[in-house]
Amino acid sequence: MHSEYYNIKHIPLNVFYDKSILRSGHKLPSEKRNIDIIHGITFGQFLTHIQNNDASNIKSWLIQHEKKFTSYLKRKQYAVKENERKKYCTNLNYILDFVVQSIDKLNDIQYASLKHQFQTKSRDILKIYTRLDCIRNYDNFDDKHLYIKKIMYDLYEDILYMIWAEQIIGYEKCSKMIGRIKDRRNILTAIHRASSDKSIFDFDEECTLPNIDKMLQDLKCTKTPKAPPTVTVTEQQTFTALPGSGGDLSETRRSEDVEDPIDVENPESVDTFPEDLTISLPVNDDPPKLDTTYAAASLAGVSLFGTILYKVKYYRINEILCTSFIFYVI
Repeated sequence: MHSEYYNIKHIPLNVFYDKSILRSGHKLPSEKRNIDIIHGITFGQFLTHIQNNDASNIKSWLIQHEKKFTSYLKRKQYAVKENERKKYCTNLNYILDFVVQSIDKLNDIQYASLKHQFQTKSRDILKIYTRLDCIRNYDNFDDKHLYIKKIMYDLYEDILYMIWAEQIIGYEKCSKMIGRIKDRRNILTAIHRASSDKSIFDFDEECTLPNIDKMLQDLKCTKTPKAPPTVTVTEQQTFTALPGSGGDLSETRRSEDVEDPIDVENPESVDTFPEDLTISLPVNDDPPKLDTTYAAASLAGVSLFGTILYKVKYYRINEILCTSFIFYVI
């Protein structure tokens, strides 16, 4: 365990993208979706260029976005199940928003035109793939606390999933999955402690910190898994329905010990990046002073990049439910 120092300016992308589970057949719903999107648009490569302040490669990535995004959506249009499209679209938009916010954080006029093209091209390409039923949503790219909203929605979704699935997942794998959820909750705890304005966590009546903690407290793994009755996810899910499984709970058991394939047919889409990669997001608030004695048991290490960076080892409800990069949030 490591004692870590937190700064509201930085949060780890492991909260969304855990490299250690890339080939695992047991991913949480938000993990699977986030890895797919981040890998699909080579978001990690972009963040590497941002971290290095590499103007040439930042511009190159933005210019190539049209081709890569088109190729990615072409593959995804038939892969995303109908009942998963709304949540997929929401989270795809969140990642695109993070790209825009990272560019804005650079505060450099040389990227203004390319940022505009990124927005319009993303919009136009999404319009082509109507089967995904997804449009570019411009409502959140200037939301300086979007990362908090996404972390909480992802947590809420994954906890609900485990409430349903823990009985049919092997004890060891179940424990690891719940462990990753708790790691992300620890990150959120640190962000909450560091934030002077606690109201930024109150954006949804269901997806709240007390609700998340209550559900997480009741979550446990069963040593002798039982085969539950088949539960099919309908298109119109509710909070009591199984989130993010895409169908029968029996699929969870069948996926055990089965590796998820990497997109070897599209090697150009492989997203390689260092584990301590960082991302920039804008926030108005001055960074608050933190309780430097807080021990984040979920974190694996600390690296420095300008200021203290944090690295984590393991990773509305209008859409249905409330995922390392590090987010700079001014």
